Amino acid sequence: MQLKFIKTTFVLLFFIIFSPGESQTLKALFDNTKNETAGNADWIIDTQQPIPSPAQSGITPLTPETYWLGAISAWGVDLVKLGFTVHTLTSSYGITYGNVGNPYDLSNYNLFIVCEPQNPFSAAEKLAIKSFVQNGGGLMMVADHNASDRDNDGWDSPEVWNDLRTDSSFGIHFQSGGEANNNITGVYINIETGTDTIIHGSAGNVTALSYHAGTTMRLTSSNSSAKGHIWMNSISHGTTQIVAATSRYGSGKVGAVGDSSPADDSTGQAGNTLYNGWTEAGATDNILFLNMSLWLVSKDQVSLPAQVTLISPVDLSTATAIPTIFRWQKTATATKYQFDLSTSNTFSTFVISDSSIIDTTTAISSLNLNTTYYWRVRAKNNSGWGAYSSIRSFTTWNVPSQIVLAIPSDASSLIPIPTICKWHKETTATKYQYDLSTSNTFTSYVVLDSTITDTLKSISGLSLNTNYYWRVRAKNAAGWGLYSSIWSFTTWDIPSSVQLDIPADSSTDLLLPVVCTWHIVPDAINYKFELASDYSFSAIAISDSNVVDSFFTIHNLSGGSYYWRVTAINAAGWGPPSLVRMFSVLGVPEPVQLISPTNGITGLSDTISFTWNSLAGISRYNFQISVTNSFESIVYQDSSIVDTIFSIAGLDSLQKYYWRMRAANAAGWGLFSETWSFTQSDSQVISYRFNEGWNIVSLPFAQADDRKSVIFPAAVSSAFLYENVYVPCESLVVGRGYWIKLDSSETITLKGIPNPSETLNVFTGWNLIGSAAELCPIGSISTIPAGIIISGFYKYDGIYSSVDALTPMLGYWVKALQSGQLILNNTLVNVVNVVGIFRKSSPVGIK
Repeated sequence: MQLKFIKTTFVLLFFIIFSPGESQTLKALFDNTKNETAGNADWIIDTQQPIPSPAQSGITPLTPETYWLGAISAWGVDLVKLGFTVHTLTSSYGITYGNVGNPYDLSNYNLFIVCEPQNPFSAAEKLAIKSFVQNGGGLMMVADHNASDRDNDGWDSPEVWNDLRTDSSFGIHFQSGGEANNNITGVYINIETGTDTIIHGSAGNVTALSYHAGTTMRLTSSNSSAKGHIWMNSISHGTTQIVAATSRYGSGKVGAVGDSSPADDSTGQAGNTLYNGWTEAGATDNILFLNMSLWLVSKDQVSLPAQVTLISPVDLSTATAIPTIFRWQKTATATKYQFDLSTSNTFSTFVISDSSIIDTTTAISSLNLNTTYYWRVRAKNNSGWGAYSSIRSFTTWNVPSQIVLAIPSDASSLIPIPTICKWHKETTATKYQYDLSTSNTFTSYVVLDSTITDTLKSISGLSLNTNYYWRVRAKNAAGWGLYSSIWSFTTWDIPSSVQLDIPADSSTDLLLPVVCTWHIVPDAINYKFELASDYSFSAIAISDSNVVDSFFTIHNLSGGSYYWRVTAINAAGWGPPSLVRMFSVLGVPEPVQLISPTNGITGLSDTISFTWNSLAGISRYNFQISVTNSFESIVYQDSSIVDTIFSIAGLDSLQKYYWRMRAANAAGWGLFSETWSFTQSDSQVISYRFNEGWNIVSLPFAQADDRKSVIFPAAVSSAFLYENVYVPCESLVVGRGYWIKLDSSETITLKGIPNPSETLNVFTGWNLIGSAAELCPIGSISTIPAGIIISGFYKYDGIYSSVDALTPMLGYWVKALQSGQLILNNTLVNVVNVVGIFRKSSPVGIK
């Protein structure tokens, strides 16, 4: 009750002093450009903006905060009661300073209040806010706890204020993510003692500040005026754990509170979560906010600035360089300085008198040589100009002129190593500094020599084919003169790219040896020849870096495509590689794939046909037969074969042979095929002398050429087989009998591989059949089905006669009851009329 009485008394007092009927000189602007109503917040003084409604003229000392609709309407209403005019800044106008077209520009206000901004300030807005404060405005900064990002844009109010660089400008940093005490709740009574207008101000005495999830602040050394007013309980009054702080910046002031809850008056737009912090029991939140608001717009009476202390040039110094830099110590509360320079110690005339300097240094270049000058400085603040510093004097001496470089000339190339750099003499110079770098900004140095007394510098140990930059400056008693112009030179260059000659790019089917040639590169010591099977040269086949001629001969290569390039080297190093060229080499053929006879086969006839696959581009094949798989002893070979089939006869019976093939093209012979084996069956030769006239004949075994004209060259008739009628035919088959007429007696000899038995087809009635390769007794003949033979076996020898056995090469008549088969079992080998087994030591090829 006592606090409310005190508050009412002060409100009445201010209302009398700043009554609405009189001119109100203080103006406060509440910000609503940074989404201050996001989420469940409502940090505005009224929904009617920029000018709240009802009108401020209707506010009396007893007007409640519900006069306007907003969670901080109590703050706005109470400021009106204290003599302020209040407005709300909207995004349509924006934060500006010095914009005459903006009626809500900060320059039109004394106090700018920003309660829990949700979006960062732009660069232009930051400059406007700092300019407003620097020129005398008051800024009230209200934050909230860390991660209070109500609009989910990635920014919360501590981050927004820190992004304004409040720590480096105002000396106040809001604790944020990863820092201590960035989300605290409590009633803080750890208040600054003694005279403090924030604690003991025109709105009353502050006894406690209530936080509901707010952040603390810490002070930085960048602004010595920053100070705390309330701290977390039970800690010393230092630079950390502060919940209310202020600072000065230029001519203005800054106030800061780390929680928006104390400004909440519990009423606002529907749908928001609001609490009464403004007049919360047990705290004096409203008094703190009103005292801070009044302090921010108050005009402090400060003393005149202290006398300025000069730093350099030191008093009575001589040989002072031109341009001359003047420095002095910073004076507290100073807003600007006046610098006076004269050739008179009474300053009856001025070389320079500049009263607009805001820094503590100035540079003067338009001074005369060998002249004594006098200088002084004074500071100014809001109360006026302070006393001048003591007077200092100095005498100038000009630094050397800019050096003019001589050799090597600028941008020269092919500079040998070592090289000599020369420059023109400067008459006042006592020494020179030579700088050499690979950077035209001289961020690093190859040589930095400031002890040179001559006008040349010899440099060794430089890299080849490198661009260097150099400059020189001179020094005398006045100091170092300006640097010369920056010149460059390039050391001896590497060779140019080699130009390839032959073979032409994409040449195909080249034969070995391949000779690669290229054009001579001037100054080249030797060349590197590279050959690869891929364009990227990841699979190098040849790499020779010691080639002294302009050609390279390749003797051994497999068939396929290759890529080649050449690089030259001189004293500077390897040049760039030539363009890459491609050529293909015609390789020897792939190994032949054998087809027949199949590997390991046995029982082959006397005449054997060999076949293999066909390969493109083949000029001839090489065929070999041996009795060993190592082919140490060649039985037969032929390297002139152009077809893929080859026949041979006359090999030894029952001998295992090995054979292989290889192919040749323009590049030469390819590898041999696999080695396959075969074994020829035991062949026999049968002879029989036939009579002049008609004979019944048959084949004892198959022949390579079974034509009648070949087997019976003396025949004067066709060969007739019997199928109920006589049918002439040209070719003979084993198992059938034929009528043939000879013009004279003739012995016929046949060679072949006998079968141990023959199976003959017969039909109902008389059949003309053949015989087997060996004598076959009638009793050894069986039938399928049994008992189908109803006659004897008859031969013809001028007359018909029955026989007891079937003789090879003769034909016979036999009658069958029905169709079936005769099986001839050759069991009497020893009585066969056989001339003998025919073996030859030398085979005969049949092409």
